[in-house]
Amino acid sequence: MSKKIVVILIVIILIILGLFTVIHKKRAIEKLVPPLNPPIAVETAKVKYGLLETQIETIALIKSDTKATVSAQGSGTIIKVNFYEGDRVNKGDIMAKIDPSLYDDTVDSAKAKFEAADKDYLKQKAISERDKILYENGAISKQAYEISEAQLESANANKTSTEKALESAKTFRSYADVRAPYSGVVTGRLVHQGTLSRHLPS
Repeated sequence: MSKKIVVILIVIILIILGLFTVIHKKRAIEKLVPPLNPPIAVETAKVKYGLLETQIETIALIKSDTKATVSAQGSGTIIKVNFYEGDRVNKGDIMAKIDPSLYDDTVDSAKAKFEAADKDYLKQKAISERDKILYENGAISKQAYEISEAQLESANANKTSTEKALESAKTFRSYADVRAPYSGVVTGRLVHQGTLSRHLPS
């Protein structure tokens, strides 16, 4: 047998063995159990040199350095609450309103007393000025003039007293508007409309 025939036979045998091996592996692969998790497709990219920026998102609890419970300086029925939890307020904002009817009555009464005292003072001042002229002209005695001066001083003192009472009543009237002491965020409400309390949103 020539060498050429031998080489051909060997090539044929190798081809047959290769085909047999491929068929065998193909059948073995078909019998394999597929994986539980399918493969994930990924994208590749060329490596580049440079700076890497990293961002981290997290949950944090922020606490304020300043916190206060806003309380009304005067008692009464709350007729309106203007802010709720989470609302932002500015310094001076009216956070709540208290029924001002009692305060208004006090202001009206004090105002009436002051006006009466002022009227009495002006009247007594005119009398005192007249009595001074009469005394200087010898028409009335020194004692009568001193009594007139004393009455003027009393009227002036009464006017001053009622004026202070009126200013005090106005100050208490202003307490019906509960204002924010500084800018911030309302964290909780301790009262609601219609309640009688001195504690308001904080």
